[in-house]
Amino acid sequence: MHRATADIAALKRRTTILFGTDSTLTADWNLWNHLRRARALGALGDRELFDAATGAAAAAWGAPGGRLAAGDVADVVVARRKASDPWDAFFAVDPEDVLLVLRGGSVALCDASLRGVAFERPGSSLRLGATTKWVAEDVPDLLATLALHAVDANLPIAAAGADARRPSGRC
Repeated sequence: MHRATADIAALKRRTTILFGTDSTLTADWNLWNHLRRARALGALGDRELFDAATGAAAAAWGAPGGRLAAGDVADVVVARRKASDPWDAFFAVDPEDVLLVLRGGSVALCDASLRGVAFERPGSSLRLGATTKWVAEDVPDLLATLALHAVDANLPIAAAGADARRPSGRC
């Protein structure tokens, strides 16, 4: 297999570079693994790579974003810090480290270690590695729907048993 990639240095002189994954069903589902590989290539600096996955991507899609300010409705991810350098800390994140996700200002995911975080709608509890997360989606139903369509999601999660569906309230 030839492991070549685009000439990012030439491309970034002519266009905005965006970063994302084209398939979490056929490729590694962990976005941070992709980010770490891109960082190791060195074609983009840390700030450029971060922006390619966040603010530049939001701007390209016409989505508001790229800042936190009073009165704004935010999409925010909060994760455990595993390194002292801010860039090393960002690129060291794994899904198990994600503690809280706000989407449009509402809780979309919270880690079980954050007792008392309020969420607005029913969701599901799931296991991810050694962590338990609450997500604002019906994960057992989603997994069942994928199975009906013979899609092997190949996700390293498990719905947390009979109590996987939880009422709205607090994490």
